[in-house]
Amino acid sequence: MAAVCSISVAPTPKPLNTNRPLNFSPNFLNPKSFLPSIPSLRSAAAAAADGRKTSEDSNGVDALRRFIDLNLGNWTGSFHQFDPDGNLMHKVSTKLAASSYGEDELMSLIQTLYIKQPPSSTSISGNADEVEWAEYKIKETNIFTVDKYQQIGLFPNEKAFALRYQTAGMLETVLRQGVMGEDDDGEESPK
Repeated sequence: MAAVCSISVAPTPKPLNTNRPLNFSPNFLNPKSFLPSIPSLRSAAAAAADGRKTSEDSNGVDALRRFIDLNLGNWTGSFHQFDPDGNLMHKVSTKLAASSYGEDELMSLIQTLYIKQPPSSTSISGNADEVEWAEYKIKETNIFTVDKYQQIGLFPNEKAFALRYQTAGMLETVLRQGVMGEDDDGEESPK
């Protein structure tokens, strides 16, 4: 079984600076180009807890702020599930809402994934045509949780972020909710 996620991206609200060329291609031949993840967010979290501030810590906070700013908004997408022969088994429509609160070391990104429910064979409400969406709260992203759950990498030369997220639990929930319409584990975040 394979699953693929596609996301529709809304146009960028800020115009790009066209006066200088942008180079977005990472250097795959040099593995060190992938090493500069956000400067030790774990140490930034510890410094924030202790009240200490270093340039490395402020770089981590700045990278987190940029990541949060990049993700704010509402997004639509879909998950596709294929059989071993490559035939589409299921397509599950999703919506993602992302907002933030707080400042500096205390800023957080809050994300909620909405999963379109399959049509029900029984209708209690009387309106069988009404689309239902299941709500799935994703773990909050902040300076204290970023290394444990999200593990964000920053590539300043490429002006890009990479996000390794524990997606198994979220994918399982999307398929359970979107294909079978069930939620039997009661969890609100990925395993």
